[in-house]
Amino acid sequence: MSASWPCRFFCLLALAFVWLAESSSVVAANSRLETILAKGVLHACGVSEYHQAGQPDRDVALSRALAADLGVEFRHVDSTPSSLRQDVHSGRCDIVAGVAMTGREPGFQLSNPYRTGQIYAIARTLDPGIGSWSDLDSQDRVVLVQAGNGLSALVRVALPHAEILEVDNSHRGEHEVRAGRADALIVDDESLVGTMNEAGWACTLRPLMPMVTFPYAFGVPADDAVWLGHINTFLGSTLAGDDPENVPVRKRVSRDVARR
Repeated sequence: MSASWPCRFFCLLALAFVWLAESSSVVAANSRLETILAKGVLHACGVSEYHQAGQPDRDVALSRALAADLGVEFRHVDSTPSSLRQDVHSGRCDIVAGVAMTGREPGFQLSNPYRTGQIYAIARTLDPGIGSWSDLDSQDRVVLVQAGNGLSALVRVALPHAEILEVDNSHRGEHEVRAGRADALIVDDESLVGTMNEAGWACTLRPLMPMVTFPYAFGVPADDAVWLGHINTFLGSTLAGDDPENVPVRKRVSRDVARR
């Protein structure tokens, strides 16, 4: 009996390793990372019409760097704040770029933060009554804020006398300000500020005291530790003081690496 015990022990140990290996394969196969590698495409959702390839947008640049790191194609997917959760869980997008970490439950997992926003007001250069941030704090001013990014509460405190209205996207807010139906659009996206200033009709107003907004992170499907872990590893190795548009692409991830 004593002679057969080592044999039984090693047999059980071998079976345990086989079970663990099969379990790891199942977990990896159920991960969005495995799907991305199999299809060769990373779908990244964004809520702004300005999040398009070729523009100097930090969220897009970092998403594109992630796709390049995986060795897959990058595709931007237009979405809205109200549909992001469904878009992620339905598979319409694999990742959400630029999610404000406001403390509210977004309906999906969040990665480690990778940037912090700064509030700006976009107004018309043709409006002689608005030359500074303080000019917006008046009862006859209409100030627009994009819904879903958590800025409304901050702006209401900063501009207590103005009428604060939410819009479903910054593109609509731009048109309202440009048409003169609103006095300013509040954003915390530097690339959006640059895009509007280049258009020639807009001017940028900054608060008297800098208002740092929430940290921003990637949103990923819930209960996918493999995909979330890979993104956090990518962020840790990529954001070592480099601009995501200029970061070198690390060794592309293979299927074997993805299954670890």
